Amino acid sequence: MSGPSPEDAHRMSGPRTVVFAGPSLRGIRLRNPAFAVRPPVRRGDLPALLAEDDPPDAVCLVDGYFHHALSVGHREILAALRAGVRVYGCSSLGALRAVELRDQGMAGHGWVYRRYLTEPGRGDDEVALVHSPEPPYEPRSDPLVNVEFAITRLVGAGLVPAWIGERLLAGQRDLFYPERDFTQAAAHYRRLTGAAATDSVVRLLRRGRALFDVKRLDALHLLRTLDARPAGTREGRTTPMKTETPDGVASAMAAVTWDDYAATDDGGRLPQVSAPPVIAALLRLLAPPPGARILEIGTGSGYSTAVLAELAGPTGLVRSVDIVPELIDRAAALLKSHDVANAELMAGDGRAGWPGGGPFDRVMAWATADLVPESWARQLAPDGVIVAPVRLLPQAACAATVRLRRTPGGDLIGEAVTGATFAPLDHAPRRSWSGPAEQADVVLEAGDEDEDEDEPPFWLSGHWLTEIAPDERRAIARAFLRDRSDVHSPVTDDENVQAFHAYLMAVNPAPLTTAFVPGLGMCVGAGSPAGVALVPTRQSGYFRCGSDDELRDLLGAWRAAGRPGFGELVPVVHPAESGYRITVELAREAR
Repeated sequence: MSGPSPEDAHRMSGPRTVVFAGPSLRGIRLRNPAFAVRPPVRRGDLPALLAEDDPPDAVCLVDGYFHHALSVGHREILAALRAGVRVYGCSSLGALRAVELRDQGMAGHGWVYRRYLTEPGRGDDEVALVHSPEPPYEPRSDPLVNVEFAITRLVGAGLVPAWIGERLLAGQRDLFYPERDFTQAAAHYRRLTGAAATDSVVRLLRRGRALFDVKRLDALHLLRTLDARPAGTREGRTTPMKTETPDGVASAMAAVTWDDYAATDDGGRLPQVSAPPVIAALLRLLAPPPGARILEIGTGSGYSTAVLAELAGPTGLVRSVDIVPELIDRAAALLKSHDVANAELMAGDGRAGWPGGGPFDRVMAWATADLVPESWARQLAPDGVIVAPVRLLPQAACAATVRLRRTPGGDLIGEAVTGATFAPLDHAPRRSWSGPAEQADVVLEAGDEDEDEDEPPFWLSGHWLTEIAPDERRAIARAFLRDRSDVHSPVTDDENVQAFHAYLMAVNPAPLTTAFVPGLGMCVGAGSPAGVALVPTRQSGYFRCGSDDELRDLLGAWRAAGRPGFGELVPVVHPAESGYRITVELAREAR
């Protein structure tokens, strides 16, 4: 028999998969010589690994440093992918990076990865823990994801009521990450329920570190999955990526100074600019690849245009449209002064897109459309993505931002929903926007009875109001203000009213009512001509006039469904005459 080929000899010369792990694999020894475990990854480890005489074919990022050392950078992971190294992520920092770079070729795995993928608002601290600095990396705290995993299992098994689980999780989330642990959760459970120390749930929570370490379970499952692949699938590297890959949204935003675009000459802020965290969240949802052709609807200050141009890179192109010519002129001058050469601007109706300018790989809109215009879909390349705020229901303040993808056959399919909303998409310039009140069914303007001229107007919106004459609506609204009662809210302190609002937009019950109440802000709840019950979406409080039975019924249905929020919704696309109407459904109901 002949000996191994030079290529086979190369494969057998050293470990073909390097695993960067710490506490998630503490005490585990891998018997397969094709795998080698190294300490938690930090900045510089991947370049050093690639520079070795015999670099691996694959890398698994499990644990990594956040605070005590620079964390592994997106650029380093992308360099490995370009070199043909397969990069997997799970459990901890690896799961986070896999979510951020999933469109660039990094593969995510496990429960923690899926949680971050479907709930983009999660913080990095939820996977963090304190551990000893040297092997075996003994944990001195418990990461929030492990506690959440335990609570999910206990609630699912019927051992813990859902509302208790929500409070336990909220209690852990309120702690600084080094203070989180299962012992605290067990003590909290006893305070909430009066359970004895010998209670079965208390005992399970006290043993949570051993029983519910989902980070460890994810890592072991990924390694078993890789180890169990058929012969040949673990050998050799992937084909190197031929295109440049982005550093990620954070790096692109770091390269563009917000104040350069947002600040006005008098020291104020341009109204047509969103807060950087909102922009970052939506650009992560957009995930434009390097070299992408991007259509932006709503140039505004030009800041987001500059960030998109940074993400697209020198081989990409951003074409941005705004209805206000003065904003286009201002943004064009700023972009030129900052040497942004891969962006083109045009004044016009954003609903038309950029006629003759497609196809585009991505469409990013910063204005809320009643329908997704047919022109955007027509100008989108196959497998292209639209991220846009859209009106989901006829009543005021029932909108969200959705991610849609164009199939090879030309259809649009819904992928994700988040709660961000913006001013309306208009066919003509507007100098001001008074908010959702413009779409309300009844507004008590300043000067109306019982209305304080120094407060924004009280307004209500709901399908039930559209069946009542305008004069009668105003009389009902004034009566609600006059006869409101001072009662306690049926919403518990740990419940997220914005999630409740998302659920109501999905199920669209007949009494659904949105409102602005002076002193409480935006509210949502249930109403009828006989009364209304409203809870604020961003602060504590309650507005009630008459019975609140319908609101309590809706809250009960939401709780029974598991208190779903935006992360549990999917967009549903309905072709219409001049575009696409978007509604949302609970994910498990979507077809």
